[in-house]
Amino acid sequence: MAAAFPHDFQDKGRREAWIEGLGTLRSHRKRGIASALVTLAMKKFAGSDLEFAILGVDSENPTGAYGLHESLGFVHDRRSIAFIKQIQ
Repeated sequence: MAAAFPHDFQDKGRREAWIEGLGTLRSHRKRGIASALVTLAMKKFAGSDLEFAILGVDSENPTGAYGLHESLGFVHDRRSIAFIKQIQ
């Protein structure tokens, strides 16, 4: 899943798209599927005059997602934190 939010472009100072969801079934990993999907998304972004692609990844992800994204040319930009609260 990917999306762009044009209403944010002026505030951000750049035209960016988000890769919001990327996953490969365990039985289909190590076949280049995720790389192919990201590459296709990047081509679509470029064709839409977008400048940057952004994605989030858990650096502790045991599937190797962090390394995959680095191998595709993504660089670390910022660190975020998630908060959780039990609903009672």
